[in-house]
Order: sequence, then C-alpha cells, then structure tokens
Amino acid sequence: MLLLFCWLIGVVLPLFSALGLQIASTQQLWDRAPALALGNDGRIGWRISAHGAARFIPMDGQPAEPALALSPAPQQVVRSADSQTLLLNMQGALMLMQPTAEQQWRFPLGDKPFHLPHGAVTKMALATRHPGQWRITALTDGGLTVLTLGTNQQVATIDLPQPQPQPDLLALSPAGDLLYTTEGNVLRVWQLDEDEARLRETQTLPQRPQSLHLLVGGKSLLIQDHSGISQWFAIASPQGPRLQLIRTFAHSAGPAKVVTESQRRVFATVSENGLLRLFASKQDGPILQRQLALGILAAWRQSAD
Repeated sequence: MLLLFCWLIGVVLPLFSALGLQIASTQQLWDRAPALALGNDGRIGWRISAHGAARFIPMDGQPAEPALALSPAPQQVVRSADSQTLLLNMQGALMLMQPTAEQQWRFPLGDKPFHLPHGAVTKMALATRHPGQWRITALTDGGLTVLTLGTNQQVATIDLPQPQPQPDLLALSPAGDLLYTTEGNVLRVWQLDEDEARLRETQTLPQRPQSLHLLVGGKSLLIQDHSGISQWFAIASPQGPRLQLIRTFAHSAGPAKVVTESQRRVFATVSENGLLRLFASKQDGPILQRQLALGILAAWRQSAD
C-alpha cells in the first residue's frame, strides 16, 4: 500500500491564475489494513488503520516509528475542522486523540474511552469550541445528544427530539453552533446554544444526500447526492437565516470522495478511477483536473497557513 502526498501549486484567487499539481512524495506502507483516518502537516504524516494501528510517517523517507496499538480498535474516526483533534468510536464508546508535531499522540480527556448513558454511539460529529473545549454530537439508540466538554472535566448535555427514522448523516459547523442532520431526503438545521438546541429550518431535498461538507468557516454547505455536489448558503429572511441552493457543480456527479478545507472556498473530489478535480465556490465547474493512480482508498488535505 502506498501513501501519496500531493501539493496543489498555484493561486486560487483570482481564479484565472494558472494551477498545477505536483507529486511531493510517495511512501511505502507496510500496514495493509484500510485507513480510517490520515493526515499530514507538511513534514510528518499520520495514519490510523482499521486494525487500530496509529502511526506517524516521516515524509523525508525515514522509517516510521512503531505504531501505537489502540484497543479496542476504532470503527469510526471523525475530526474537528482544524484537524487538530480526532474523535474515535471504539465499540460505541468515545475517545479524543490529537496528533502532534513531535510525533506523539495526546489524549486531552484521558486515554480510556468514555460511554454515554443512552447507549453505544453509532454516528458522531466533532467541533472545537475553544482551546480545551469540544462539542460532540452523538447518535445512540436513545436519540441525538450534544455534549460540550473540556479539559476542566465539566460536561454539558443537550438531548434533541428523537426523529423517526433516525438521522442518516450528521455534520457540525466548525464552531459547533450549527448541527445539520438528514433523514432520507429531509435536511434539518439546528441552532446550538449553550444549554438548548433550536430547530432553525427544515428543507426537503430532491434526493437522499450521500455526504455533507462545510466550507468558508461553515458559511457554505455542500450536499453530495447521485446528481452531483450542490452548494447552499444561508440567506437572510424575515424568519431568520434560511438555506438557499446556489449552484450544482458541473462534472461533480458519480461516486467520489470529497476533500474539503473548511475555512476556504475550494474543495476536491477523487473518483473511483483516480480522477482528481478541484472546484472553487465561485465557479460552476472544476478549475483543475488530473488523473492519479488507480486504487485510491482515502484522501485528505493539508491546510495552508
């Protein structure tokens, strides 16, 4: 298995500037298990496998250090918008984990998974509220729960009304003040305050979404379905902000992984046959296209500071 690092070279704005893609490095991996999560900071890469091996990977070709064996092995990993914190689902229990530039794994709330009183977690989302404070949305058999917790050991919980059927998708805004849920083709937007959740709006979509993503600090919502990827903005109305469809991106249909940078206006898709396309929120179609190797199993971006 190979780990391929790519750099996008160019200026996105103005959009007529020339863009190019450069393969920065290719690393051989000995862990054949599928990746649950991966990332890099430009110098050090990291990877968590489905077998629970959490490993740092030097991007200068040096051998990797032995992996940290997570037990039990996580079934799901999600991350905060700033990519600094990971939330692991370990047989229904949760644990926060942070990769550091020193090639160490930090556990800001302890290295033991914690259980929720309503049962095992099946879906989840994560946002960083402030340094040392996080917001987690977790779906259990008891419904949706929003937790605000931090290193000061204080925990605040909000239980949302349980929809029927249960949500298919969850997404938190980068600041953790908005929660997006879908049930079938119904999209709900929840305003999350310190001690309550308020249903802001309900949208009936043309199709059941496959994935939800946020751009521009949470101001732009991307919805992926079988027809492609559509972009939505919250527009002021007499009833308050309401989502409005802005565009559906040309050449975005078909099975593909969506790679976003939550604070920027660009995103990429990687198709099953390795076709990489880069999109910008003010253009109707891709602004760059490049054929990569077949067999890409996971993709992630490095934030440019």
